[in-house]
Amino acid sequence: MMWLTWRQFRAQAIAAAAVLAALAILLAVTGPYMAHLYDISGIATCTGTSCGPLTNSFSGKLPWFDTILYLLGLGVMFGAPAIIGVFWGAPLITREIEARTLPLTWNQSVTRTRWLAVKLSFVGLGAMATAGLRSPAVVEPQVRDMPLYPGLPMRNY
Repeated sequence: MMWLTWRQFRAQAIAAAAVLAALAILLAVTGPYMAHLYDISGIATCTGTSCGPLTNSFSGKLPWFDTILYLLGLGVMFGAPAIIGVFWGAPLITREIEARTLPLTWNQSVTRTRWLAVKLSFVGLGAMATAGLRSPAVVEPQVRDMPLYPGLPMRNY
């Protein structure tokens, strides 16, 4: 059962791994320069209304590519769950319906509940792993110097 599920899911898993690798390489290349600009901008030490001019000067110093990368990161954060749902979740049962193998699949020695549970758990774990690897790569550079709670000191790594 697991072998069949892996065979049906491997194209999506390989595509997700390639996208995650490309995102990691892109962020590894642009991250140090952006962190350097952030450190010299003084944003980490600003309070209240003094942050506006510092933020504007920081944004002005960023190359056009980093702005596009930031917007792409936001798109990945908000768009990836929908894309994963469409391309991973929908084919779970529709593949069997389209191939007209659903009655055959559900009349085997494996119960319907177990068949669906294995399919959902395998693809669900893949989706959680993808989200778990994607989120820190996009979010952590943006919040690394934000306080955990207002009034508490900044986190230092």
